[in-house]
Formats: sequence, C-alpha cells, structure tokens
Amino acid sequence: MKKLIPLFLLPIISYSATIINGGFETGDLTGWAFTGETENSFNSRVEGGEFTAATAWASNFNFFTPESMEGNYSFFSGFDGPVQEISLSQDIGVIDQFTTAVSFDVRAGWDLETYSAQAADVVNNNGVVLDREIKVVITDNETQETLLSQSLFNAVGGELVLDSGFQTVGINFQNIVGSDVTMSFVQNIPQAYTGPALIQLDNIQLQQTFIPESSNYTFFLSFAALLYLGIKRR
Repeated sequence: MKKLIPLFLLPIISYSATIINGGFETGDLTGWAFTGETENSFNSRVEGGEFTAATAWASNFNFFTPESMEGNYSFFSGFDGPVQEISLSQDIGVIDQFTTAVSFDVRAGWDLETYSAQAADVVNNNGVVLDREIKVVITDNETQETLLSQSLFNAVGGELVLDSGFQTVGINFQNIVGSDVTMSFVQNIPQAYTGPALIQLDNIQLQQTFIPESSNYTFFLSFAALLYLGIKRR
C-alpha cells in the first residue's frame, strides 16, 4: 500500500501587508519612495560594506561609528540641511489580524550646540535653535488620515548627542487592523544647517503571527481524511 506523506496538513497563510527591501539589501532604495530632500549636510543614501562615507562623516564630528545592523547594507541620512521635510516611505498594504507590529533598528547622533550660533536662521530667530525630529507616520491610503505617529528622536536645539545607542524599535498595529496604509520615516528640519547629524536605519520588518484559524484545520483535516481513504481503496 502506498504511504501518504501529509505535507498538505501544513496550512498556508498569506498576508496582505508586506515590506519590500526592508533591509536595503538591494544596495539601493528599491521598494521605497524618497521625497523632500533638496540637499543635506550628508546626502541620504544606502551604503554597504565598511560604510566608508558614513564612517568618514561620523568621525569628523565624533559621532557613533556605523556598524552592521542586519545584512550588509543600511540607510543613512545627515538629518540636516535647509528647511525641509524628508520622507522615506512605502505602501505596505492592508494590516490584517495577524500583522501585530513593525520593528526596525536605528541609531543617531547630532550636534546642535557647536555650530548653531553661526546659522543665519538662528541669528534671525534671536539666537533660538529649534528642535529637529524624526518620526514614524502611518497614513491611511484611502483617506490620507494619519492613523499613527510616533517620534523616534527629538534633537533638542542647542543639544549635543554623539550616540543615541543601537535601538530596536517596535510599533504596535493593534489599533489599525483593516486599514490600507503607507509607512513613512519623516525628518523635520525647521532651520537651515544648525548643526551636523547622522541617522542609520535598517532591518525594517513586519511582526506577524502564524496562528491559523480553527476553520483552516477543519478544512485540511477533512481533505486529508478523504485523500487517505481514496489512496487506501486503490
């Protein structure tokens, strides 16, 4: 009698939400939309290997030394430049009940202390240095409503932070299940060239559970029983 190998008992579950090239391992921004950057102190880029350009920039200001987070490549940005809002975004689709969160690795450093007094925008603002911010924004693709906004770094005016430290960040999706969304990493630069900075971003991935509904088990077990009987009678 032929033996049945029950590989079909493993339920196959597909998810609507996906992130393309979350580790930037294509060596570029494939899958991502990048907008808003007119210029920067360190132009945003994907870099791999020994992160030569990012490391050289970091060493000029005693920032953290870029290291591999996941894979061979990371996204870097100078988090500086003229007044602008820089956005790295991707349409990730519908958040279903199995998609619980998004996680990513990030690290940053900035100096809004040493050079800020020389900036024209600061002089014209009575010496006040404004904060910079980078945040994650989740937007509804149908209504363009902001469903979620979470600050990652608030670079306080006049502050020196050489290294935020390696951080793995998770953002819960429980309140946006059913929404068709775009995820964006947004840098807000409110004053021009008030001091150098550097951000490293990598390993952006959805956290998804692999728990099938009971109806899936019922279907596959019924199918298995019928197939087994059919083979046994042959």
